[in-house]
This record gives sequence, structure tokens and C-alpha cells, in this order.
Amino acid sequence: MPVADSDDLQCQALATIALGILKKDVCEMFSIGLNSLYLWIQQTRANRKFYRAKTGYQKGYGHKITDWEAFKSFVQQHPDKTPTEMAELWSDDVSRRTISRMLKKIGFTRKKGLWVSGKG
Repeated sequence: MPVADSDDLQCQALATIALGILKKDVCEMFSIGLNSLYLWIQQTRANRKFYRAKTGYQKGYGHKITDWEAFKSFVQQHPDKTPTEMAELWSDDVSRRTISRMLKKIGFTRKKGLWVSGKG
């Protein structure tokens, strides 16, 4: 995912344009795209604010299970349950998928038992 350019970079690039340096040279100097520079110029001509990087948004999913020790002891108490059954037994409202992700995170796997055939 591309990284947002800083406000300082936008100001420096626009100040360099104001000095009369070619747009192509400014793009090479600051390692920015020509399209970004044109958007910044349009914004200043329209007396708008600069594009700002989005802040305060959630990255990733929210972990509903935060007490790892309690979850590990819960899993040790119910090792034979499926993730769906564990989700129903867990105190908070969590989904089967959340339980599955957390089981994977703590390294719990449901190994199948060895099955011995009748022949040997």
C-alpha cells in the first residue's frame, strides 16, 4: 500500500515550483509522481487545503479476546470442543472465526488420533 506524502514535502515541492524550476525536475528532486504534483498545484490554485493522510482509523481487525491467559486456560479445559462450540461457551460474544484465529495465534492445533487398522 502506498505511503501518504508528508505535508512538509508538499510545501517544499510547491515552493520549488514557485522558484521557476521545471515540474519534471521537481518530481525527480523529491521522488514524487507528476500526477501528485499536479493535484497539489490544483489544490493551491483553488485555495483548498492539502491532502492529509488519514489518521485515527483502525488497522486490522479488533481483537475481542484480550486476556490470553484466560483464553489458554479455557482451551485447556475444552480441548475437544470445536471452534463453534467454544464460541458459544466463551463469556463474550465472539464468532467461530475469531476463536479459530486466536487458537492459531496461541499455537493450538486439533491433531487427529492415530488410527490402527484391523490388519495390523
